[in-house]
Amino acid sequence: MQSRRFAVAITLAGLALLGACGDSSLPDDSDPSVQNEPDQTPRQRPTSRLVARAREARGPGFEIENSQATRSDTDALARHFQLRGTARFVPHNPAAKPSLQELEIALAGPQLQRYQLTSGDYKNWFLLGGAGDAWVKTPNDEQPRPFSSEAAILEEDASLRWLILRFPNDLVRGSEEAERTWSATWEADGLVLLREEFERGQLLLKLDERGLPAKVYRALSEGSAEPQLLLEVSEWTLEHAGAAGPRYYPHQWVWHRDDWNVEEVIDDIEDRALYLDIAFRPADAPVSSFRVRRDEDGGSRRIPRDRFALVQRSLHYQEQAEAKTESSEGDLIWSLWDGAEMGFARQVHDPSAAPGSIAIENQLCLLWSSAQAKDYQQARDRLLEAAMENGLEVIGPLWFNSSVDGLEALLPVRRKD
Repeated sequence: MQSRRFAVAITLAGLALLGACGDSSLPDDSDPSVQNEPDQTPRQRPTSRLVARAREARGPGFEIENSQATRSDTDALARHFQLRGTARFVPHNPAAKPSLQELEIALAGPQLQRYQLTSGDYKNWFLLGGAGDAWVKTPNDEQPRPFSSEAAILEEDASLRWLILRFPNDLVRGSEEAERTWSATWEADGLVLLREEFERGQLLLKLDERGLPAKVYRALSEGSAEPQLLLEVSEWTLEHAGAAGPRYYPHQWVWHRDDWNVEEVIDDIEDRALYLDIAFRPADAPVSSFRVRRDEDGGSRRIPRDRFALVQRSLHYQEQAEAKTESSEGDLIWSLWDGAEMGFARQVHDPSAAPGSIAIENQLCLLWSSAQAKDYQQARDRLLEAAMENGLEVIGPLWFNSSVDGLEALLPVRRKD
């Protein structure tokens, strides 16, 4: 079987730029009051004309790998993107000269993006590590510095890239009603209202006759005669060869800004890239690991943020015979899976009250957490591949916690050197 190729080189370059991997620790912010929610496998549903047409246009490889029968929400871990090409900045002022720069983009989610521009020996990095978590590094900066003033623009750009490069996958992962609405709007040659609430205003998407994204508009503002054009996407001819057949991506991206247009030409794409969190933010920046969702009944559930990182974890635990979500003392129960057998461990918050508990101190782990993931077996397979590609030795079973609204998985590793 042909092994999956990851964009490890750019990942390690990001680690060299922003700090050594494994030096940051993940705080233990588990909430023992959270109750478990049964895993629910999504039912099969009719495929709309829009989704069927868009999948066909994306190429046979994309169509086969993303069919309703074979898709998996856990595929996001090994489906990051690396894009290379050029960016031409064209000022609206005719007296100003255009500027052409080399472009490299790392994209690991709708709020995880690194945008790198190179002109000769000069490089500029624009980093997005989460909602409102923006950083910039210019040739005059020794380290990345906060860039909150442009966070909304970076978030909007990353969200649109993620939506378009994966289209129509996110539509299928949404509600059946939303898919029907999108399909009907496309057949009527209308504009689709994106469900995301962007800080800079609501956005509208125009799909072409093949069901692929073609233009993005900013919705009508007070006093405007028509929507404002934000992005044009064209030439879905950029091919990535796969075992199941080619997958096609847009070659041309034109962003319409207030003072200039940015004409991006993407010449190369890796759609099975893999990036650690640290590629998108400084190593010493604080990490927000979970959001909390308040339920109508007054309860709450932790929603893990989409993260893939190398972290250090410390905890005390006792081996457990049964699969309980939490013990009577309120301590978190972890499930341990080695690929063949399942075990359980009770995380002890007060070691003095738990004689014989086992201590783990600053253990290096590959972490994957996601609000969409449920399949721990596939999570283990992906993390094993990540360990191999990054030269890490696996030294224990997968630890996973399903008491969150999604999945949190840890794979203990160590550096071979």
